[in-house]
Amino acid sequence: MKSDFHLMRFLRKNKSKIMAIVVVLIMAAFLVPQLLQRWSHPGIKPTAAIAHYGVKSFITNQDKEAARSELSMLQFMQADQFLRSRPAGGFMQQSPDVPALLLSHLLFPNPQFSPLIAQEVKRIARQGGLHATDGKIDEFFEQASQEKPELYWMLLRGEAREAGIAVSREQAGSLLKSMIPQFTQNQATAEQLIGAVVKQYNVEQDTALQVFADLLGIVQYMEMVTRNESITIDQLKYEVLAQSQTLDANAIIISADKLVDKAPQPTDAQVSELFSKYKDSAPMDFTTENPYGIGFKQPARVQVEYAMLNMSDVQKLIPQPTPEQTEEFYLKNLSQFKYQEPSDPNDPNSKQIEKTRSFAEVASDIAEQLQRNRVNERSQSILNEVREIADSNLITLDLDNAPLAEVAKMAGSYEAVAKVVAGKHNVRIATGKTGLVSASDIEQNQVLSRFYIPGQGQTQTRLSQIVFAVKDLDGIKLGPFAPVRQPRLFETVGPITDYMNQFSSIVRVIDAKKPQVAATLDLTIAKKLPVDSNGTITESNEVYVLKTVVLESAKKLAALPIAQQAAQALIKAVPEKGWDVALADLNKQFGSSKDPNSQTFTIQPLSGIRRISGQSVIMLKRQASEDPGRESWAGMYQQQKELVDKLYDIIPDNQSTATNLPQIVEQKAGMTFYVLKTLGQTLVTKEQFDQLKSQLAIMNDLVTSQSLGLDMLMPNHIIERLNFKWDEEMMNRPVQQPEVPMDEVI
Repeated sequence: MKSDFHLMRFLRKNKSKIMAIVVVLIMAAFLVPQLLQRWSHPGIKPTAAIAHYGVKSFITNQDKEAARSELSMLQFMQADQFLRSRPAGGFMQQSPDVPALLLSHLLFPNPQFSPLIAQEVKRIARQGGLHATDGKIDEFFEQASQEKPELYWMLLRGEAREAGIAVSREQAGSLLKSMIPQFTQNQATAEQLIGAVVKQYNVEQDTALQVFADLLGIVQYMEMVTRNESITIDQLKYEVLAQSQTLDANAIIISADKLVDKAPQPTDAQVSELFSKYKDSAPMDFTTENPYGIGFKQPARVQVEYAMLNMSDVQKLIPQPTPEQTEEFYLKNLSQFKYQEPSDPNDPNSKQIEKTRSFAEVASDIAEQLQRNRVNERSQSILNEVREIADSNLITLDLDNAPLAEVAKMAGSYEAVAKVVAGKHNVRIATGKTGLVSASDIEQNQVLSRFYIPGQGQTQTRLSQIVFAVKDLDGIKLGPFAPVRQPRLFETVGPITDYMNQFSSIVRVIDAKKPQVAATLDLTIAKKLPVDSNGTITESNEVYVLKTVVLESAKKLAALPIAQQAAQALIKAVPEKGWDVALADLNKQFGSSKDPNSQTFTIQPLSGIRRISGQSVIMLKRQASEDPGRESWAGMYQQQKELVDKLYDIIPDNQSTATNLPQIVEQKAGMTFYVLKTLGQTLVTKEQFDQLKSQLAIMNDLVTSQSLGLDMLMPNHIIERLNFKWDEEMMNRPVQQPEVPMDEVI
């Protein structure tokens, strides 16, 4: 007891000293590990090289910090808007400059603008202003996220400087003077903006102008590199004729598929032989070895499970908005109902004044919108309930690595869950599982083809794109800005609503097969696709039978000699009997119609036919390969090109009509013979040619420049071109910080 008394007295007496010791020990606990780490991994100076590029160039931590500040400065000076609004030039003034758009994303990535930039670049490509597929454009945006914007800024600026490109500060200032009032709606001048930059970033005016001049140097360097391509005279001539020349014909079209009943039925041996010959070929892939485009290779297929809700059932559950609710929406959203009109109705160019539509004008529209929104919200809520219950056991599973059998076992049944939820809410929820279907099957199905998920801007992702992006297929990618991520087997997607607002659905892929060669002719697949029967979903009885597909091709091949014989008979009879009698005889001998008043073969007009370039076919093939369900489009285009090329070969460029008629033209890709009665074309005068030649030369140069710009700015290409490499050892070491004396810390 006595010793306890002395201890307490000691603690009270030495309280201040003890507290000081405790503080020192706590500080030591924090500082010693840091000191030990610094001794074992000494820091580097801010000016030490942490990366190298080019021949002798390097990057330091100090450079990185400066680059970040410069990009921030550029954004303050509206540089990102300058790049996004830069026109392509020439005859594409209404179209943005693709390299400038891409550069704006590299240097100033923005979650709001980047998806719109991707969408705009894809639009330009589809309209022929850029030679690139959606996949290549998506690849650019995916690669761009691998490094920080300041790295691309330093590398591209260094590359432009190395090439000797320099823009003066005076030029930069002059451009800023013209663009700043425009971008700020005359709310600021260049002088005011530069002054704000100087103050905020604590830099000299010349420094701020030099940073903008460096950006202009990169833009100039891109133009210099990408516009050195030239077009040959023959290419230019083809482009001029393709743009300005059209061809018209009258022909009798004799196709093999109209004569299959005249040909002998193929034997089982012939069918098997045809299958063996073309089982590795994709259909409608026309080559020299396979000019008819015959192919029986099986496309990628997926099996889709769905739970589909009829929106009309949900609508019955939702009361109509009251007049009070409608008016409340109107008052809270007045900006939606404002519009501009000329102050003088007789002068459309007079000053615009703002007006607001009255409540009476828009009341019915508001009520309809409110009702639609409520129905959509309730539909999503009901289907989300099905989804959550059905997927509840999958939450704890690693879907990427778990055995597929285990995932399938843990996945809840849509059918069982939907019955319970449908009864609870008094709605119809149709459930089902398709067979293994192709993307074309989904695109052609009256129900599934209507489903899509809207993205940012005007983008949308179709159901066929979503389900065929499933990881197990290793096929298409949805892209970095898709509204959904790449799905996995048994992973639910949705709810999604069809564009007719008739059904809402959740779906999941429960099986997937890559493109493959069928082992035998006996392949049969029940498609079991959903069918809309007056608002009720039923199951189709359509069946894919490979043997039937092969048999149809065999029949057409057997009918080809008969089609050729018919064409030859017609062309032989015309000089002797004239077209009317010769056609009557042709229909009598080869026609398949049982109606004597109906003719199988007639003279058909072919109007406004334009040339099709090989480049456009190649691009369409690439685009179709990334778009499930659209693969046949490229084949149809190639099919048409064969006919068009042969027609233009018959008539010289300087001749308005063909004289060597009638004539037979064989279109192997269509298994068809065309007997030409007349053939004419529009002629291009020398004046027209010279005028169009100049325009198309500029246009071609711009398209090539846009395309090369994408290649030049592809992030991986920048890294490789400049031989950029991080110094991993230096990157992992801390930057030296200024020493702080211990007495100041204490």
